[in-house]
Amino acid sequence: MLSLPALALDPSKWGVGVNYGIVNHFKYWNCASTESGSVLQVQYSYDFNDFYTAALDLAFIADSNTFNNPSIGTYTQTSVYLVINHLFYFQKRGTFAPYLKFGTGIYAANLWIKQSAGFSSRGNDVMADLNAGCGADFNFGKSALNIDFNIPGLGHEMFAGQALKNYTNLLTFGYKYHF
Repeated sequence: MLSLPALALDPSKWGVGVNYGIVNHFKYWNCASTESGSVLQVQYSYDFNDFYTAALDLAFIADSNTFNNPSIGTYTQTSVYLVINHLFYFQKRGTFAPYLKFGTGIYAANLWIKQSAGFSSRGNDVMADLNAGCGADFNFGKSALNIDFNIPGLGHEMFAGQALKNYTNLLTFGYKYHF
């Protein structure tokens, strides 16, 4: 009989986080009526050590017209992604822990026309791509908080010829809980 040692993952190093923020330069479809909106992101993570964390991020992005009630047909965009991120931490300064992150994932972008009666789909695209970003974990009182800047779909935007100032970017703020 072949016996292999089990990989024992310390339960106290698992975490979950919820971030909410804004998206800028989100104009995947040229006919979309706005470039800004909201992001809601959930993260499941495991801290392997003080310098490296692996995380699984699931997010929903919607432009600012998605939740408005327009009287005429308006093009809106939504997006979802599932990403595996690798967070590399710099030296901690007290409870402030800055990091760089790189990841790969599946991204879906959707174009809708919204009228007062509801949504009609106009386009969908799914891609595997890269992301990069930075951020910091910190404590405020007894709360573990996080601020994160991210450029999702990085490879797609590079090949599409976007200038760096026009890359879609996300700025989120949230809460982290370690078990």
